Amino acid sequence: MVEPKSQLGGESSDSARPELEGCTDEDLLIQINQGHRDSVERLYRRHGPSILALLIRIFDDRQMAEEAVQDTFLAVWNGARFDGRSRVRTWLVAIAIRQAGSKRRRRRLAVGSQPRDFASNDPSPEDAVVAGLDVDRLVKDLSELTRYQREVVLLAFAEQLTHPEIAEVLGVRIGTVKSRLHGAKKALMRKWEQEDRT
Repeated sequence: MVEPKSQLGGESSDSARPELEGCTDEDLLIQINQGHRDSVERLYRRHGPSILALLIRIFDDRQMAEEAVQDTFLAVWNGARFDGRSRVRTWLVAIAIRQAGSKRRRRRLAVGSQPRDFASNDPSPEDAVVAGLDVDRLVKDLSELTRYQREVVLLAFAEQLTHPEIAEVLGVRIGTVKSRLHGAKKALMRKWEQEDRT
């Protein structure tokens, strides 16, 4: 993958800037807006690899995920505005998922059917199963889920985002997030019950 630094113009980063040590993500964004290329490189090193891993799990397409991550940090370099309503990482994940989704739509790849848009607030036995799940088992079984279900499961469990944060990242209603999580839990529970019986 080509890291953003190879495509960025602006201030040279030949020597490391000591004032970047200990910078928050918000500090780095301020420096990026001032044209400091090394700040976007640092932000990329901080978040790029884990966002790439997340996109690969959601979309199951490494090349597209790499392009989406690269485009995300190029968008940050080119002036994408952080409004402060969420964490910087949540904002970056939202940009990356939109980039990947846009690429997928353009490539007209089959992504499965989207679940119906309805909220499910009822407590279910699936909640107990997922609450105590083995994370390795969950990751292994993600391929059993639709892309939409994988998104919410990974954002909820890997990124540990709240339902409102997931809704913001995906640009959907909270009820849609709950519906997709509910469907994912049911699908995983069915699979695990079948495995446990064999």
